[in-house]
Amino acid sequence: MTSEESLVELPSYPFDTRPFPEPYHPPRIPPIQTDPPPYGVPVSDSAPKEGETPPYRHPQRIGKDLITVFHSDPTVNTTFNCLVRAKDKWPDRLTMGTRKVLSVHHEDRKGKNWTMWELGDYEYMTFKELWEEVKLLGSSLIELGLEKGGRVGIYMQTCAQWFQTSLASHSQSLTIVTAYDTLGPAALAHSLNSTSTRILVTEARLLPSLTKVLSSTPHITHIIYTTDYGEADPTALTSLQSLLPNAKFLSWTDFRALGAASPHPLNPPTPDLDACIMYTSGSTGTPKGVCLTHANVIAGIAAANYVLEKFLTPQDRLLAYLPLAHIVEFAFEHCSLYWGATLGYGRPQTLTTAGGSLVGKGGNKNDPNIKGDIEFFAPTVMVGVPAVWETVKKGIVNKVAAAGAIKKNLFYAALAARKWGYSSPKPGILGKLAVGVADTIVFNGVRKLLGGNLRAALSGAAKLNPETSTFLTHVLGAPIVKGYAMTETTGLLALMVPDQWEADSDGAIAASSEVKLVSFPEAGYSVLDKPNPRGEVWIRGGNVSRGYFGPEGEAETKEAWTEDERGRWLMTGDIGEIEFVDDQSKPVVEINGREWYGIKRLRVIDRKKNLVKTSKGEYVALEKLEAFYRSAPVVGNLCVMASSDCPKPLAVVYPVPAQLRRLATTLGKEGQEAEYETLLEDADVNSAVLAMMLQAGRKGGLSGIELLEKVVLVGPEHDEWTPENGLLTSARKVERRNIRKQYEGKIDAVFAEMARAANA
Repeated sequence: MTSEESLVELPSYPFDTRPFPEPYHPPRIPPIQTDPPPYGVPVSDSAPKEGETPPYRHPQRIGKDLITVFHSDPTVNTTFNCLVRAKDKWPDRLTMGTRKVLSVHHEDRKGKNWTMWELGDYEYMTFKELWEEVKLLGSSLIELGLEKGGRVGIYMQTCAQWFQTSLASHSQSLTIVTAYDTLGPAALAHSLNSTSTRILVTEARLLPSLTKVLSSTPHITHIIYTTDYGEADPTALTSLQSLLPNAKFLSWTDFRALGAASPHPLNPPTPDLDACIMYTSGSTGTPKGVCLTHANVIAGIAAANYVLEKFLTPQDRLLAYLPLAHIVEFAFEHCSLYWGATLGYGRPQTLTTAGGSLVGKGGNKNDPNIKGDIEFFAPTVMVGVPAVWETVKKGIVNKVAAAGAIKKNLFYAALAARKWGYSSPKPGILGKLAVGVADTIVFNGVRKLLGGNLRAALSGAAKLNPETSTFLTHVLGAPIVKGYAMTETTGLLALMVPDQWEADSDGAIAASSEVKLVSFPEAGYSVLDKPNPRGEVWIRGGNVSRGYFGPEGEAETKEAWTEDERGRWLMTGDIGEIEFVDDQSKPVVEINGREWYGIKRLRVIDRKKNLVKTSKGEYVALEKLEAFYRSAPVVGNLCVMASSDCPKPLAVVYPVPAQLRRLATTLGKEGQEAEYETLLEDADVNSAVLAMMLQAGRKGGLSGIELLEKVVLVGPEHDEWTPENGLLTSARKVERRNIRKQYEGKIDAVFAEMARAANA
């Protein structure tokens, strides 16, 4: 069937330009801890084990079963049933919004082809229309020859079609295989070959990257591509067809036409069927495929809903832009279905106008009416990773600094007033007045850049600096709550909710799980440490994966999982710390000669693989240090490294170019005119950057061997670290191996200098 023939029979794609049915200006959630600790309680019926804490549970699950399904609707036991529920409860509410691409422009920037988009309004579909679309797409997949248990690969940036493909696959008891759109050719081929995936859904802009993949993926029979952000390159299609002569390439339009012409009945999944095989970003080697059943996914999002549903309503608007191949976004979007909320899709390149990827009419880059996705969609809830929140904070701080002394002083006075106003769990008249004045005079203008409606945000994937959390919570007027999760735990191990807000905690233990710490003596962490037990985090529960996919995953599964009389435990590889509640008048449990109390704070310190022994025989936790040093205004990104030959760590730093030039000017250098590489090598500039970072570290409580000895400044000026150049993972974590390799000469030279100084 050709595109021309299919368009005659094909139902129109149900996005249209309907506005929201009603304006929604939600009440702000104050950053007050009205739900006090404990956020985990030790289980008293567990057998004492040397080197372990007792298992901890959510306080409301003591003496009860762990959460496995939604307590408010137990019939929702698969991801597909989330859609069924939404369609039945809110058929006419808007569920998915995508900005219409009006035109695409290209220009050369320092030898690179830069793409810019002119974007229109958000266009939406209702839950009923989404239901019909999912049935149509599911029929299309069956028309391509898939049967129950078959696998559909998704290799694309987060968008409505990504999530629709996932739901459509599940409507026919198919399993999706996820891959980040920044995954390298070898890793992508590995994920497709290991799972014998036959159908791959991607986007036109990614077709050229498949030329290095398809020659080694003989299982692929069909490649489906979307064209929303640009048409397919005919040359790339011809080249790909020659690599896989028996494969068929279908545009999204032609793919939809298959289901429209040949509808198939629904074939819903059972809870024990794999919903997805989610491949990790491969930061520690070959990506691993984490097997997640529908039961796993539902246990995870049901536990999140258990504590979040009192805060969220069908009127909420959730910004969707993080990779759907990451478990946090995958779980977040399924939660939105259960809540009946509206998803607004954005892209990292177009979230704001700062990236230079948005243009106005006729390609005008200076059009005053240009708006980024955040400002246009005006979300009430959004999720971010620490790198995103640090960028937001630095953008605000830099604008304030450039506004002059009077406005700068006013800003920080308002920030102090707001902190004071909320310093009591029950603010009085003066406290409320302080908050109201600060918001009205100073912060409401800042909040308009994010649409003006944000009332809660979640930070996940890595540790967020507590100072950054506090700053943004007050400036944005929305608690930045944190969670702790892994792909293997379906995105949930612990979660803070707005009425538990504080800056330095990972939240309450999930209601679906039991968690304990196990001593890690090799690095000096013990559950008998005082005052706070420390050790590796172990978790069990319905949200925990059974293991990694295929024969190649068997060895790593055996390494990461173990069993005892309580069940099967995932040994996370993360080092955690428990801070007990203040009231210790009586212990909850006494085991192994120690009294165990409820949890006031659960914190992840670092990962075992990121603990490095220094020449003094002490370990430094690299990710922990990065969370604090990243807040220095001059730091664009960084990677902390340590050596057994040196007493202290160093940091490889990609600076914010404008900040570095401004710093150089204050030092009497030709900051604005100088060659950037000259500034990177300048000893005075390096010393000043180190001083700024040490100030940020000490402010965060770092001391001793945690304090940096040296920095290595790297460029080039207009080539920041990204997943595309391999220096960040798709979850925007640093790729230590690649960074070490990229700047090996500089790093080795500085380590050698540090070692000589230590031995002098």
